[in-house]
Amino acid sequence: MIKINPYNNISFKANCVYHSELHSDSKYKFEKKIFNYAPQKDSFFIKKYTGPMKKTDGISTEASNYGEPYGGGWLLSDINTPLSTSGVYTCAVLNLVNEKDNSHILMHVLHSTPSHYIKEFIDEKFSDFTKANIVGGEQLETIKTMKSILAAVKDINPDIKTCFYNTVTQNPEIIAYKGEIFYMPNKTCSLSFAQNKENYI
Repeated sequence: MIKINPYNNISFKANCVYHSELHSDSKYKFEKKIFNYAPQKDSFFIKKYTGPMKKTDGISTEASNYGEPYGGGWLLSDINTPLSTSGVYTCAVLNLVNEKDNSHILMHVLHSTPSHYIKEFIDEKFSDFTKANIVGGEQLETIKTMKSILAAVKDINPDIKTCFYNTVTQNPEIIAYKGEIFYMPNKTCSLSFAQNKENYI
């Protein structure tokens, strides 16, 4: 189910910033946007997904809803394969991209995951990343999750270019595709693609 296939001529269009100067907590201020938490500066409104929509075109984590213990997990593929998750409340979503071989990984990071474990996981699964996309959750605890993610990513690549996204609807389906993050409305907490229920961080 999980494949890494290099593709050429892929355009990474999202405006990102180099966060090597912004890693200290004193310089990194998170706040509640319309629906989720993100930095006060250098975050971008998420765009609606318009890519492939067949069930077999992409991979999704296990679905999640309020009160259910599921929703975490990780997915790995080429960047032309959409990867999705939902139920991001106290958690956060990390999408790492390797622009050299056009591969990407999507991680639904649970809020209780320590930074050193995130770092170990990235080192093992996807250490050659060149870009990081992060989507914070809807509840305050997501700030701790994002800080743990940032600490792990910084330890591996201090000068990584990082994009933070502002969601525009409650509990959207978050979709990583071609180096960027997109969304689909998700009132029923369903997911668009074939679910992988085996890969958990």
